Amino acid sequence: MCGTAEKNICYYPNLLDYLRVLGISFVLLGHLYYEPESIGKKFDAWIYTFHMPLFFFISGLFHKDGFKKNLNALLSMVFVFLLFNIPYVLKNPEYVSAILKFKIPNVPTWFFLTLGGVKLICYKITYMRGSILVLISLIFIVLYHNYRFTCHQYLLSFSMAIPFYVLTALYKDYLVSMTRKKWLMFIFISLSVGCSLLHGRCDMYQGIYWRSILLYVLMAYFAILPLYSFSEYLWRKVRPNEIIFYLSRTTGFIVATHYMITTSFRKIELGGIVVNVIISVALLLLYYPICKWVYSRARFLIGKVQFIK
Repeated sequence: MCGTAEKNICYYPNLLDYLRVLGISFVLLGHLYYEPESIGKKFDAWIYTFHMPLFFFISGLFHKDGFKKNLNALLSMVFVFLLFNIPYVLKNPEYVSAILKFKIPNVPTWFFLTLGGVKLICYKITYMRGSILVLISLIFIVLYHNYRFTCHQYLLSFSMAIPFYVLTALYKDYLVSMTRKKWLMFIFISLSVGCSLLHGRCDMYQGIYWRSILLYVLMAYFAILPLYSFSEYLWRKVRPNEIIFYLSRTTGFIVATHYMITTSFRKIELGGIVVNVIISVALLLLYYPICKWVYSRARFLIGKVQFIK
């Protein structure tokens, strides 16, 4: 039997299937078109508060110490990044110089490079080392935004990802225990929505956040934890679902391939929340058979490559 803290860790994989699918649904929704000044645009701003931090949060839950293991994770992430940007480079060789500047043609794939880098730097997380990494990353971001020194955009996205990964890895049992308190989750989600309405949209990739990086990190967690709580509810109440399983285990593939599709829908400028939700659900259902094949036959497409034994 698992203890209270251990029990949380025991059911992470199945519970987090629902959280990953929620997360990728929000990614799709966030990349569709919303009419300016509409409720949808405000909804979009809230999505950007947490939708990428959520995936660093999930990665932090699964963190395992080990230099070789995390070096292999970096190499796998670089492999996926290159694989899904090569078609753009073949079409236009000028994208090579753009990629070196972190101006990525297949925009969502910035996540793979960033996550790989974070995993390698954080190959071992103790309370002291983890705290130092978080402190350095926060200071770097504050200095960048207040003193406007020039830096590579990768360093900025990398620094913004570290707090979500490291803090989750350090305090995962404490964070998960908070999700049991439903009244607290209601307060958290209300604060998260209210803050996004007040401050507008932020973007980890572009280094755009609110005036306070600490507020941004806090509000991202205030959105993520209620979503975790809701995922736990789904895990307990809904039967095991093959669609959820395969979509969850191949979210990396969806991240790497969806942007061209959502860009096409943006050009249509439908712009309504309900319509975009329907589009997102339809896309996930269309992805399902492809994702099932990828997970069964082509796991290298989701970074399951063993470069180092």
